[in-house]
Amino acid sequence: MIAVIGAMDVEVEKLTSLLTNVRVIEKSARTFYIGTLHDKEVVVVKAGIGKVNSAVTTSILCENFNIDYIINSGIAGGVNVEAKSLVISRRAIYFDADATRFGYTSGQVPGEELFYYADLELLKKADEAATDLKINHIVGTIATGDSFVTDESQFEKILPVVDDLYAVEMEGASIAQTASMYNKPFIIIRSISDVVGSTDQTDDYEAFEIEAANNAAHLVELIIKK
Repeated sequence: MIAVIGAMDVEVEKLTSLLTNVRVIEKSARTFYIGTLHDKEVVVVKAGIGKVNSAVTTSILCENFNIDYIINSGIAGGVNVEAKSLVISRRAIYFDADATRFGYTSGQVPGEELFYYADLELLKKADEAATDLKINHIVGTIATGDSFVTDESQFEKILPVVDDLYAVEMEGASIAQTASMYNKPFIIIRSISDVVGSTDQTDDYEAFEIEAANNAAHLVELIIKK
């Protein structure tokens, strides 16, 4: 079974609408939509915004369903990329974790690895799918924290260890960390709704939110098909 996690309605509605033979299951305050997409069994769930919501939802998925792959789909703020671009995770990191006083690297949760790496097969399929869609895309690092990022100062502490940061958002790394705990292959897909630091950032988010979310969903659909 392939699991698709989004944070908001706009990030899961498109994929849910594509499912056939849908069953709805309620588990621990989450609603899971199970159906078929391109002859694959798929479960789609809205996790809610932020690291706790996404980690808890991923854990519920892994504990209650026979999950083979986890895809996190949604929108993000862009770093050195244009709005509406697609970013595919090579790896994920937290931009708001700071235990450097105890010898850890900025972005590293004590006792954890610095980065959570996406599954190589999923990464290959995602890169192929984005190329097929002819949507501008890039593979790199996605950074996660419990803040809507409007200024580079919010993630500047991780820049010395990240040379390929292209998206900042609020769920990816916590899903990646949880998936890794359960030994589940994962990938994060982000469509850029706004560019960090742009004078029009908030307006761009509101203008591009739906289009960006649908771009991510189209990519996820093609990954599932592949």
